[in-house]
Amino acid sequence: MDILLQQKRKNQLILMVLLFILLGFLLLLLTWRNLTLQKKAIYQHLKLASSSISRGIEASLFRGMMFMGGRMMGEQMMRHHPPLPFLRPRAKEILEDLVKEGDVLAIILADNQGHILPIFRDNKLQTPLKQILQGPFQEAEFKILSFNQHYLAVFSQQTRIPVSSFFPEQTHDFSAPPPKNYLLLVLDATHHLVLYQKFQKTLFMQIGFLILLAIFLITITTAYLRRQEKSERLASLETFHSKLLDNLPDGLLTIDQKGIINAANPALSKILDSPLKEIIGQPLARFFDPEFPSQQWKELELGTKKLEILKVPLSGEELFLLRDRTEIKKMEEELIQNQNLATIGRFATGMAHEIRNPLNALKGFAQFFAQKFAQEEPAKTYAKTMVQEADRLNRVITDLLTFAKPQKIEKRVFSLKPFLEEILRLLQFDLQNKNLNFKLDLKVETIKADQDSLKQALINLLLNSIQASKPEGIIEIAAERVREQICLKIKDYGQGMTKEELKEAFTPFFTTKEQGTGLGLAIVQQIITRHEGQIKINSLPGKGTEVIIYLPYE
Repeated sequence: MDILLQQKRKNQLILMVLLFILLGFLLLLLTWRNLTLQKKAIYQHLKLASSSISRGIEASLFRGMMFMGGRMMGEQMMRHHPPLPFLRPRAKEILEDLVKEGDVLAIILADNQGHILPIFRDNKLQTPLKQILQGPFQEAEFKILSFNQHYLAVFSQQTRIPVSSFFPEQTHDFSAPPPKNYLLLVLDATHHLVLYQKFQKTLFMQIGFLILLAIFLITITTAYLRRQEKSERLASLETFHSKLLDNLPDGLLTIDQKGIINAANPALSKILDSPLKEIIGQPLARFFDPEFPSQQWKELELGTKKLEILKVPLSGEELFLLRDRTEIKKMEEELIQNQNLATIGRFATGMAHEIRNPLNALKGFAQFFAQKFAQEEPAKTYAKTMVQEADRLNRVITDLLTFAKPQKIEKRVFSLKPFLEEILRLLQFDLQNKNLNFKLDLKVETIKADQDSLKQALINLLLNSIQASKPEGIIEIAAERVREQICLKIKDYGQGMTKEELKEAFTPFFTTKEQGTGLGLAIVQQIITRHEGQIKINSLPGKGTEVIIYLPYE
């Protein structure tokens, strides 16, 4: 079966190479045809543009001369009488203004009696246009001239403007038939045709590249087929083994009698977070201790990963099989945590209702005594302390109820900047107390989330940043899109957190604050999780803390 499959594969490879070459030449033919059509379109475009510009020049010049000459001078008078002396410089100014900018390089007025009035932007153009000026003029003639690596589009058409009237020294025979007058227009066609030549040059390069590629592919294919014919069965077995080991999800390695790694698969590179070239040839003891009983699975923590390792003795070697169980262990821990949280939630719900009712009564009596003994000390202080502690205990109960019975998430799209500005207004007094500044860097305009619950989460995080920041510090808020997620970042430069504090940051009732409940970050994590998002904390003691929230982009 392997050999038959290899034969089919070789036939398919030959067919694919031939098909590739055929498609390449067809593509070149189509490209050549498109270039030919493009050149034709460029010429047609230049001809139409020249015709339009010529008519515009004729109309502008004719109206200008008519206007300067007065309304009483009709077209018939213009054809048989020379214009007034002040009309000649005015008409010439009109032509010179038209040549000063744009693609128009020259305007030439001529008739069949030898009168020629050229207006050039550059006098060097007289050289390529000399033959045209000396020869007979034709109506609606279009030519392309090449001059000093430049291309000129020359267009001529018959005009109503009497050219002889611009030569006052010439005598005018009004009894003879009126001469035929022509307007020649010269446009700069360099950028059009140079671009076409670049495309043409690229096509020739592609043809050469395709020919070389075809020769190369034919040579490689022939060599490959010859090699396959000599060692087909061995290659089939090697391919099978290689694919089997390369696609094995577990890491696999072998060591010699000296403990040096002499073989490894790609999965091991991912598990050890090192390229294969930095693994093979290294002693296994560099990564973990290989001394443990054979034929038994052993659990091992390697950095942040949790592995299971099996050692199997071979002839003169030892084989190690590594399984990454980090995600499974994490899921197990999350399951245990969720079970604990569910138990805490049920307990918190019952206790909160049992405590809140008598607490409200105690707070009421404390407020009564605070008013009654408003002028007496220390009774006044004691009563005021009772009210404050009752309020703090009530906040703890509120957090417990929020944590135990989270509100339903209702996502909707809203603008992010006004949303954050509203939160900052709510925290204005806390900011003023420490003279803190905020820096916003928003690269997304909208977000889809439950506005109330997200506001609660961000307020908790910002209060933590405010409390951790030093006076006159800065807190940064950034938002950007990362692939299919919205990334929100809140960063301060305060006291930071230790590794132990980071590990327990989302644990309910864990807090380092004297007045904290230990539920703030747990509630934030719960809100983000209900949004199908993730939250991550990066922190170093004395360097500050960065909280990163990932929410789905919808």
